[in-house]
Amino acid sequence: MTRRQFLRWLAASGLAVVLSRRLLSAGGGSGSFAPPPALAGLTVTALTAAPAGGWCWFNGPSAVHGSGKTYLGYLKGTNGDLCLRTVDDTTLAVSAERVVYPAFERDDHDAPSILVRNSDGHICVAFSLHVGDIYYGEGASPGALPPAIPDAAIRNITSSLGGATGWPNVPGYTYAGLAQVSAVADTLYLFLRWHDAGGTAHLGYSKSADNGATWGARVLVNTVTYHQFAVNGSDRIDFVCSPHATADPEPHSIYHCYFVPSTEKWYQSDGTEITAAKPFAASDMTLVYDGGVGETDAWLWDIAIDGTGKPVVVYATFPSTSDHRYNYGRWTGSAWVTSEIVAAGTHIPTSGVEDNYSGGVCLDHADPSYVYASIGLGSDRWDMYRYHTGDGGASWSSVALTSSGKNIRPMAVQGHDASLQAIWFEGTYTTYIDYSLRTMGAGV
Repeated sequence: MTRRQFLRWLAASGLAVVLSRRLLSAGGGSGSFAPPPALAGLTVTALTAAPAGGWCWFNGPSAVHGSGKTYLGYLKGTNGDLCLRTVDDTTLAVSAERVVYPAFERDDHDAPSILVRNSDGHICVAFSLHVGDIYYGEGASPGALPPAIPDAAIRNITSSLGGATGWPNVPGYTYAGLAQVSAVADTLYLFLRWHDAGGTAHLGYSKSADNGATWGARVLVNTVTYHQFAVNGSDRIDFVCSPHATADPEPHSIYHCYFVPSTEKWYQSDGTEITAAKPFAASDMTLVYDGGVGETDAWLWDIAIDGTGKPVVVYATFPSTSDHRYNYGRWTGSAWVTSEIVAAGTHIPTSGVEDNYSGGVCLDHADPSYVYASIGLGSDRWDMYRYHTGDGGASWSSVALTSSGKNIRPMAVQGHDASLQAIWFEGTYTTYIDYSLRTMGAGV
């Protein structure tokens, strides 16, 4: 029996337990972090060699599972190539790199969003410049990767949504994100950030009622700079949002709202419809974390839906630029309850450009009681950990997945099977336009 076969048997038998434990009471983290020993639980595998590429945590999902494969997308920081690959469930064999758009833009904000279409299993992809045009494409058959440009299957859809000119002459699009729900057949949603002519950012979307063949004009929803979304699969899409304060260059508070595609209405966490004119303000949503005057700033990272249909979020707070904290919030049905997971160390090295770039934290969307977190252990080491809570975030157990290198930006594979549950990148990250990274993965 191979090691991987043994670990699969262990997981299936119910004997796979968290082998190292660090309990944290709510809010009980500290500025220093003593890592638990690196013990087996998941197998860590290098899926690609550098410079495979990276991604930002606001676009996506850039790793999804379907038909016995994981579909992975990234943007190279060495030449700007926008790429896709597949990873086989059984063997973890990684396909050759499909360069969908060569020399697109050297910027990790441009990483693609991937969707396995419900109606036919075709692989759909959307991506945009950091501020500029937006693109959509799909494979020619179920499970097939979309082709490379130039090809009619990959097309610029900017004129359908509403024209863009691009940075620095805004307006323009950023953060493409594809979604679908079973309640609205043959319909795809493309969520995005839109910068208007004055540079103000908005969350918006476009809808395709014919499975991506045509796209409607953009609808601006609210005035926020950052967003992430999670789909419950059937009838709603939840959002976590952060506005970008005009008087301060850093994000502050965290908000939640949700969207019902069948009616195209928006709601606060408790089901109260948001009736304010669109684009509505952050204050029209439900406050998750208040980072107002005199409080610690925050930046969202991820949102998922738990087994009862309620949203869960993770976000970072910053007592100082060298003291980042990861936090967990869950909607109880009547209120948001938040707690600190762990102190995460300092910001990742970005030549002093982005002091609020944490190593990164994400939720396992299959079970958001599990969290993947990159912890800074000095100026040149970030290790990846898997955390678990059995009591809604009051206490946490953890297992170390790595013990060397700069392991950052975890992303859970959406719809994953056991063989590949999360990915992240490791290597040299200087700025969001300059990096050389390999892709790492973890599964049983």
